[in-house]
Amino acid sequence: MRRSTGIQAGYRRAVQFWFECDAFSARCCQSGMARPSIFAPVTSLTPSPSATSAGIAPLAERFTYRPALDGIRALSVTAVLIYHLGIAWLPGGYLGVDAFFVLSGYLITSLLLVEYANTGRIVLKNFWTRRLRRLMPPMLVVVVGVGIYAAVAATDEMRLSVRMDALSTLLYVANWRFIASGQSYFDEFSAPSPLRHTWSLAIEEQFYLVWPLLALGALTIAHGRARLLAIIAFTGALGSAVAMALLAESNASRAYYGTDARIHELLLGVLLAVAVRRTGCGAPGARSKIWNAVAAGGLVAMLVAFLGLADDTSHYYRGGSLVFAIAVAALILGLEKGNNRALAGRMLSLPIVVWVGVVSYGLYLFHWPIIIWLDENKLGVGGFALDVIRIALLLAVTTVSYYLLERPIRQGRYLGVTLTPGRVLIAVPVLLALATGTIFAGTRGAEQPTWVEGDVGEIRVLGSTNSRAPAVAFVGDSIPKSLLSALDETGKRENVRIVGAAWSGCALSGTFQLDEDSQAPFDFSDDCVKNVPERYTDLINEYDPDIVFMYSVRERFPMRSNDVVVHPGTLAHRQLVLDGLERSYDVLAASGAKVVMSKVVHPARRFKGTCGHSEEAERCAADDGSDGVYDSMNSIIEQFATEHREVIVYELASLVCPDGPPCPSKMDGIILRWDGSHYTEPGSRWLAPLLLDDLLEIVGIRRSH
Repeated sequence: MRRSTGIQAGYRRAVQFWFECDAFSARCCQSGMARPSIFAPVTSLTPSPSATSAGIAPLAERFTYRPALDGIRALSVTAVLIYHLGIAWLPGGYLGVDAFFVLSGYLITSLLLVEYANTGRIVLKNFWTRRLRRLMPPMLVVVVGVGIYAAVAATDEMRLSVRMDALSTLLYVANWRFIASGQSYFDEFSAPSPLRHTWSLAIEEQFYLVWPLLALGALTIAHGRARLLAIIAFTGALGSAVAMALLAESNASRAYYGTDARIHELLLGVLLAVAVRRTGCGAPGARSKIWNAVAAGGLVAMLVAFLGLADDTSHYYRGGSLVFAIAVAALILGLEKGNNRALAGRMLSLPIVVWVGVVSYGLYLFHWPIIIWLDENKLGVGGFALDVIRIALLLAVTTVSYYLLERPIRQGRYLGVTLTPGRVLIAVPVLLALATGTIFAGTRGAEQPTWVEGDVGEIRVLGSTNSRAPAVAFVGDSIPKSLLSALDETGKRENVRIVGAAWSGCALSGTFQLDEDSQAPFDFSDDCVKNVPERYTDLINEYDPDIVFMYSVRERFPMRSNDVVVHPGTLAHRQLVLDGLERSYDVLAASGAKVVMSKVVHPARRFKGTCGHSEEAERCAADDGSDGVYDSMNSIIEQFATEHREVIVYELASLVCPDGPPCPSKMDGIILRWDGSHYTEPGSRWLAPLLLDDLLEIVGIRRSH
């Protein structure tokens, strides 16, 4: 009897160990004991008398720890980290997230299949509370930390974006938040969000919410057989891969962040779980050599993709993602069915590699905010030294989080409190409320920048209300639009009428612009073409300005003309811009207004997505103009002014970038451009009177107070 009780206790510990495992721990692998049971009706699992009297179900399968699966996580998170550090030799490091998806689908589905095989049911409450215990605590730490960062370091303009990003992260819908803002002009120049990386966690959580319901329904309908589940997964994976390819044609952000477009990687993991359940894990034998070769082939394919599949290639969306997921699945399958003493298994089972895999969730969560926070401006160092400091801090934070927070909570007891499912479900809304309160407190003062307000084509009359006061019209894109609020104050004070006809996203040339990465139209492309230069006619006829100030950086984008894509730097693009400027100038100069066309100013800091996708080591460094785009635009302006002697060429850079690129972030201690291009409220108040004085002096207009 004592021996029987010991066996039963061992069973209980084994079951508890299994249910503590999750998609990030990589601790669950099955070895072949009653392997076909999941494909047989669950009623065939007849409990033994001793098991029944003990109140436990018979264990249909036993589990062993496979450290090599933790090794896959270590490889994946390392690739993501190297990629986000901007190290050029690993352009495909972003694929580490894809590997996470495949492994998560495999492990989570294995968990569900074994639970159903052993008990005839899936206890959804227990499943979801385990996910919350594992995933939510460090995520809350990150969100609260970002809220504190926003309160201390962010501008008012940045705080609104941080608030929305944080709330979407807490609700696990960050990927849809980034889709919604992905092609909006508001985020085009914006600094990378410290929570941008949580899009992948959102997809995983959405999968964890829905997939157990589908799995339970499919297994119940099929009387415990997994074939229906496999059919659902196969159909969904195929449809998702097709959806990614189709969506990428018009919106790369939608294809990259969308749950529907990325779910094929998780579903491929589902198919792998069903296959391994069907055939069992490996054992020593002749066939293990074949599976060892499969694992080696999968590992080599992953490494080749990391080294060669850059993020700007269309091949990723057109089947590349699916092929990479298959390579990851092949690696997992080979490890599960092969001999872990083979080369791939030994490499991925090295103690240091396994430890990185064990703490990979924390590494992923904390790495991106640390990279954003610790930059060259703060530390005064760059390059390799900066990366070493970032990695050292990341390892320290991750280690503390894992051993003092994540592991105790995962084990079900924290600060002397046993974390039962009921207690977890009570604690979650309380913690979410506290985190939300921190975010709102940290982003107090958040507001939408004034330049975002107003529709394309809307003309705003600001400044002095004196009809005899000189009138200055500001036309162009969101850069002059970001100055309008301060120009309004200055105009009232200096007795100058301000007429705003600057619209977000609209080039002076009135050309049809395309996203430089996906070559898809912007949301506002049609509106800009319809209103420029037609609305300029209304501006001249109704307000008769004395001066027209023209400024736009939108001419740097690819354009579409007669269904042909024209790229910057080409003669065709240059001529298209010149022709557009000609049309606008003819309208704006028709009534005798003095036309002042400013050269463009290099950004103070280049921010695009994760600081751009170039192979330069310093992705977030101040722009030195080395790419030639801004210089090319200025040469177009010079050529246009040469052909139109009445045009006055102005150097706005003389005020905000007097020494040339790289442009300073501050002037007189004031942060001028919050995202490197658009002016902050203090920055615009600093610049507006200087700019207005220059314009009136150039034209020779005297103000009457």
